[in-house]
Amino acid sequence: MQGHCYDISMEEFESFREGCASSFRVIYDSYHQILYRYAQTISNDDFEAEEVVQEVFIAFFNNRNKINEPAGIYPYLFTLTKRLLIMRFRSRVVKARFNKHLEVSWDEGCYSTEEKIIYNDLQEFVDKCVDQLPEKQKEIYKLNKTNGMSYKEIARLTGVSIHTVKNQLIAASKKIKPKIEKYYLTFLLFFFY
Repeated sequence: MQGHCYDISMEEFESFREGCASSFRVIYDSYHQILYRYAQTISNDDFEAEEVVQEVFIAFFNNRNKINEPAGIYPYLFTLTKRLLIMRFRSRVVKARFNKHLEVSWDEGCYSTEEKIIYNDLQEFVDKCVDQLPEKQKEIYKLNKTNGMSYKEIARLTGVSIHTVKNQLIAASKKIKPKIEKYYLTFLLFFFY
């Protein structure tokens, strides 16, 4: 791993460790692009890359006292980015296996009552999570995830910028994704074991 130590003074670093937002912004601005490019190269998805980098910086800020010097910033951020990308990849593999299993074994004409209840509960839970979002986020999220519209199409339809659409989707995903993943895992464990 190549060292990337941008000009972050010890004073700025200490200020960041004490929770200073402007010092955090200096670090964020220094490392965001390099982490984003790495995440985008690995995931090949702009939205996912941005989500990963945002999660990395949140974790970084929450664990700021674990880093003792400015030279430790990049290794920490890079390692965390790499781990999150691996976790997301593994999650996609599990979901792909589950979907493959559904393609092979799930016959809508042969639902048992129990399977119907489980499927309906899962769908109802997802709908509830989406309905708890603020109105603009809910609208943008549904247009993207349910209707499959692109950022550009959503921006044109809602009259907001593409950047706003992207930010609203990131915010919405951060709110509902952990809930859905927890429920989804419970569902998988119940369904298969």
